[in-house]
Amino acid sequence: MSRKARWLAEWRKSAGKPVLYHVHSRVVDRRFVLGTEEKEKFRTLMRMQENFTGCRALSYCLMDNHFHILLEVPPMADGGRWAVGGRRRAMERSGPEVGNLIGGSE
Repeated sequence: MSRKARWLAEWRKSAGKPVLYHVHSRVVDRRFVLGTEEKEKFRTLMRMQENFTGCRALSYCLMDNHFHILLEVPPMADGGRWAVGGRRRAMERSGPEVGNLIGGSE
């Protein structure tokens, strides 16, 4: 069962203000697969998504088996899903693993 999304900004219903999200995801089976090279690739992809979507990663933490991002989404932007989805697809293509690598939180 997934948790209900939490809003971090009081101005969430204001049309002209950005919205802040705490984005997090964990590697399936809690495996430790995000080494130095994978984390650098993650950072590169995250910054590319910032440029593409207009969203900003205000703060982030990359660990060996999961990550957290404080994401600022500008008004009318729908880029929050790109950060997680793009990373997941990149990781699935990069290795011999079958199935999903990044899973949602429990």
